[in-house]
Amino acid sequence: MIGFARQNSSVHLAVPGRNATSFGICSDGTALHNSEVVEYSPPLLRDRVVGVLIDLAAGSISLVNGAGVLLPPAFGLGCRVKSRQQRHAEAAVIRAAPLVPVLAIL
Repeated sequence: MIGFARQNSSVHLAVPGRNATSFGICSDGTALHNSEVVEYSPPLLRDRVVGVLIDLAAGSISLVNGAGVLLPPAFGLGCRVKSRQQRHAEAAVIRAAPLVPVLAIL
């Protein structure tokens, strides 16, 4: 699992995405924020490199899949699988404080 958390988050004690100040994306294609799991993308291939785009101006986090294709945002503004209220709340967290990378091996 790859993820990001606000610099002052206590996510180091947990999996990214388990609280309101962190975000996680699993290799099975699910996205996790504030303990809510949603289907985000097809499973990510284990032998491929993926990229992450954090757009602070737009308040969103997206993946670039192993084929080099930029996927729609998993979190924040532009996310297709969350309510308007959730998207705006996530965008506020993304813009509020520096994000640091978090990795979890599950």
